[in-house]
Formats: sequence, structure tokens, C-alpha cells
Amino acid sequence: MLYHSGIILGRLAGIEVRLHWSFLLAAGWFFQDGFDLIGLVLYGVLFTSVLLHELGHCFAARSVGGRADSIVLWPLGGVAYTEANRGNVMDSVWISLAGPLVNLLLALACAAGLWGQGYGLQPGDFWPLDFEPSGQLTSSMGVGLFLVLKLQMMLFCFNVMLPAYPLDGGQALASLLSLVIPLQTNSLVMAGITTLAAVGLWSQHEVFLAVFLGIQVPTLLGPASDFHPLAHFYNRPAVIEGKAPVYQAPGLQLRPCPQCGEKLHPESELCSNCGQKYPFV
Repeated sequence: MLYHSGIILGRLAGIEVRLHWSFLLAAGWFFQDGFDLIGLVLYGVLFTSVLLHELGHCFAARSVGGRADSIVLWPLGGVAYTEANRGNVMDSVWISLAGPLVNLLLALACAAGLWGQGYGLQPGDFWPLDFEPSGQLTSSMGVGLFLVLKLQMMLFCFNVMLPAYPLDGGQALASLLSLVIPLQTNSLVMAGITTLAAVGLWSQHEVFLAVFLGIQVPTLLGPASDFHPLAHFYNRPAVIEGKAPVYQAPGLQLRPCPQCGEKLHPESELCSNCGQKYPFV
């Protein structure tokens, strides 16, 4: 897959961190008018923001009994390779949205800093596509905080307000849809949303992002199986036993929790009833 390439930067909190090649494209955008200190600082802020975004996913997965092994950083959010009890819908939504929530908190921190400098924030200052401040920024610190605020809002809005797969908003939406529609229908809905998003981005000349989303569509339209990219949202006992009107993965047998007897998906890492963690020994 696209994300598995990259330069290994090291490990943080037991998580391998890689840098994807697309960060070089971001460098070209930041330094398109020549190499300068402001561009270098903003590039460093982007790297740090994306890293914190992905750590948000990782720590959210760990908070619900899962694990996080690696991160691949790319300019608009990266990928965190996490494993948790994804059949739990609210856990899935929490893991998906934890990354963008980190960016929102950083944006609010920048807003507080601007307010502390006497800058009168307006709603338009939080709109990610307009870099023109509503008031006058009287210091270099204020300019820096304003630009970082905009960057955080870009990462937050792109990942949450664009509910396309595999963006965070799309992951959360697919998880919620698994409560009410079968896998086959969910796949069609997410493929349609992702296609519309790709076409919209293409019309705005965002070619890289449009192609990135477009190549996800054939995978979403693939056959319904336990290997489908949305199948893990259906790994709930009620689904597997046929008690819920959604996809039932063939050939799967539930395993009982030795502590309380609750029937669990064989890939579950946390008993939804008593909290016992896998693997059981």
C-alpha cells in the first residue's frame, strides 16, 4: 500500500515513526518562493502537527485496550497502524476522531494565545481556506500563532468535514453506518462519497488529493468478505451470529472469554463485557 514506504525516523512511546515521501512535495509548496526562515518554521510546525495527530490515534487505540505499532507521516494526517476492538462502534469513532481532535485543541491553544495578545478573533479566522486575518496582527508572534491556527484548522477540517474513505471522518462515518446497513450497502455509500470528494478536489486543482481518494474507490467496490476494508467495523458478535441486519463474515467462529463467557470475535483484543484483554494465557 502507498503508506508502507518511507524513511524510518525512530521510535516514540514504543511506536515506529516513518516519514512518507509526499512530505517532500509539501516542502516544495512551503519553499516555492525560495528558502526562508518562515517557510522552515511552518514546515516544522506541519511535521509536528501531523505527528501529534497520529499519536492521538495511537493513544486513543491504547485507551480502549488496543495497541499501536507504527506511524507513517504524510502532509495531511498520515497513517497510524493500530489494532483494537474495532467491532465496538464507539471505540472505532473515538480512535478515528482522536487525531483531528488533537489539531482542534492546538488551534484553540493558538486562538488563546492570540486573544492574550489583544487580537479580536472573528469566526472567519477559523475558516481554513482564508489566510487573511480579520484584524491587525501587531507582532511576529501573533503572525506565527495565526498561521499555526490556520494550519491546524486545515488538518482538522480536511480530516473530519470531508467524510471520504480513508480519511478520519470517512472512517467514523463508515463505523456508524455499520449499525444500520449491511457491508455491501455501506461500501456503495462510502464509494459514492469518496468519488464525489475526489471529483470536487480535482475541480479545485488538488490533483494529488483527488488521485489519492480516487484509487480507494475500486477497493471499496470489491467483493464483500472479511478482507474488505470496511469489514472490521462489522466484527461484532451480534453481526456474526446473524442477529443484526448487516454483513456476516463467513467461516468465523466466536470464542468465549474464559473470565465471563462472553462470545467474542476471534480477532478481538478486549472483552466488551468484563474488560479482559487478549491474548488470553
